[in-house]
Amino acid sequence: MALEKEIEVRDTGVKADYLRIEDIQFSKVHNELRINIGIYLSKVHKDSGKSPIDVLSVLVTDASTASLNGSNILEMAYNKIKELPEFAGALDV
Repeated sequence: MALEKEIEVRDTGVKADYLRIEDIQFSKVHNELRINIGIYLSKVHKDSGKSPIDVLSVLVTDASTASLNGSNILEMAYNKIKELPEFAGALDV
């Protein structure tokens, strides 16, 4: 499970298009997800065993267990990422 969307890596001019969740931390008390997203140049880059060229950390503040709605937490995290403006239009791959 991953996302495909071309993004620029932290104002470097480097373009990457393969985004994969590396880590999720869930706070049931605060209904928050902290999601660390590995940024890879491409799926080929990731599949060849390379490390991410960057890791973005996003905080989702409306992540209650009720919003799991029968899905697993990884699936919920990817769906929450796609709701963020900077990842609008990202495709599941």
